[in-house]
Amino acid sequence: MNYKRKVLIVIIIIKVLTFIWFLSQGGINIIEGFWGRCITEIWYGYLQGMENFVTNFSYDPDLRMPGYGMVYLIPRLLTNVPTACNIVIIIQLLTAIVSTYLLAEIALKIFKTKTSFILTAIIFSLNFCISSYEVKLYSDSLSISFSIIAFYFFMKYFEKAKYYHILISAILICWAIFIRPVMGVMWGVMGIYLLISAIKNKSGKTFVAIVLFAAPFIICDSLWVIRNYIKHKEISPFDSMKLYKADFNNTRTDLLYPYIFRFVSSWGGNPVMWDPESETRWFGIEKRVIDGSEAYFKLGEYQKDLPEYIYTSKFNNDSLLILRSKIQMIWSNTLSQEEELEYCDFVNTRLLKYTQSIREEKPFIYYVYSPLRIAKTFLFTHGTQNLIDKKFVEMNFFEKSVKIMASCINIFTVLFGLMGIIMIIIKRNSEKILYIPVAFSLLYIFYICFIFKFPEIRYLLPLYAYLMIPAIYTILLIDKLFRKSIVRPKS
Repeated sequence: MNYKRKVLIVIIIIKVLTFIWFLSQGGINIIEGFWGRCITEIWYGYLQGMENFVTNFSYDPDLRMPGYGMVYLIPRLLTNVPTACNIVIIIQLLTAIVSTYLLAEIALKIFKTKTSFILTAIIFSLNFCISSYEVKLYSDSLSISFSIIAFYFFMKYFEKAKYYHILISAILICWAIFIRPVMGVMWGVMGIYLLISAIKNKSGKTFVAIVLFAAPFIICDSLWVIRNYIKHKEISPFDSMKLYKADFNNTRTDLLYPYIFRFVSSWGGNPVMWDPESETRWFGIEKRVIDGSEAYFKLGEYQKDLPEYIYTSKFNNDSLLILRSKIQMIWSNTLSQEEELEYCDFVNTRLLKYTQSIREEKPFIYYVYSPLRIAKTFLFTHGTQNLIDKKFVEMNFFEKSVKIMASCINIFTVLFGLMGIIMIIIKRNSEKILYIPVAFSLLYIFYICFIFKFPEIRYLLPLYAYLMIPAIYTILLIDKLFRKSIVRPKS
């Protein structure tokens, strides 16, 4: 048995055992008979629309693109809801196994060493944060797996020059985008790489490949845009704009949070309100419970002061304390609906004014320091906050070991990945295809931290996949330097 088959067996063992362990951990699940995890917001956003399509031919609610729903639709047409959901997480496990193996193949094709193949396979298999989403009805696992497989077939095209390789890649990356739109970054990077190759080689065949690569997403997304415009009179190339207006049974939070989000992110705070360290908690939006899911947090839970550098001529700490008192009144259940709306309007108007004042009076903070501070929050974290639903002191020895190992792997991937990117850019003599994961990682970080400004832990997961390649590059470079240092000159 060659080493590749042995590594594949190891991948299967790790992934299956991890899958079973995460299933055994319990957690929130609103679907009776489903083995995995599902919360109300995710079901409503991703799968309720497809369930309604099955029962009454109407894709509504249509907050999300239907890519993840399509995976659910196929088994749902043949069986009931919980069985279909079980099939979905089994599909997630199988595609995760395939994509882990193919990521190792990608490393082997780039670095041409057995070590790169084995290290990539083992380390990525042990990324428990990604594995934890294989038992959940979330879009993360499948979108990552599909994008990795798409990248593999993209590389195969440059090896074999077969059109069907580029077409498979195009279909899978299109599907990945429809599952999780942020994967559009990868589609753009691969498309630019194809275009540059066509221009440099002046090859008509490569131009045909560009058309084949671009066509699936352009056609599918055009149909999605037309459908949304006909139904909602809005141009929504990705997730519906209704997603940012949707009321998940909590009008007060939905009215307030977008403005708190913009204000906090404008000076570099963490706007992810379900993160215990988020500065949005300073404003005291109350924890609520839906089907056993604690989605928000308690009044006064956040004890830190906001930084002094954020204040402008339009507001100070006293101004924000007034807003916080208004928010607490909104949540006191003592106001009429009309009064609640009036208070919300007061708070939102002031927050918008304060956000604009930061942009106008402190442009360096707004445009430079803020995204850099968000990037620090996003990248330099252990990333295991959502891994196990217990405080660390409440975990048993095995759970603590899993969390510590997961933290180490996440930190290693980011630090060694970023070091690898720097070295690849400096050396500029690397395998050209290596620039795809490099470009994806940099553009992805830029989008999350500078444009979206939303450093949620889940958004790290695709980055872990693509930083793995430059991280392996760093290991190989260190190994090469170490071997040179111990070679003694001949006497």
